[in-house]
Amino acid sequence: MDPFLQKKQTCTPQQANALTESVLQMLIYDMRPLSMVDGAEFQQMIAQFNPDYILPSRTHFTHLEQKYSATFLKERRI
Repeated sequence: MDPFLQKKQTCTPQQANALTESVLQMLIYDMRPLSMVDGAEFQQMIAQFNPDYILPSRTHFTHLEQKYSATFLKERRI
């Protein structure tokens, strides 16, 4: 097996923040419900990007609701 594939990947805090922000942006721009992050298939897809990344719960994304709501309303006006 290729040594690159065997190398243990890690997820730095910067990478985790970037992935979380990307998930939030996808939820906003595709107008998806926050509950999508609780779906098993969605969680498996995210794990494929970086197995060491721990996807925050819907509760975490709910705390970002102010940003989510403001951006959602802005996108709807367009």
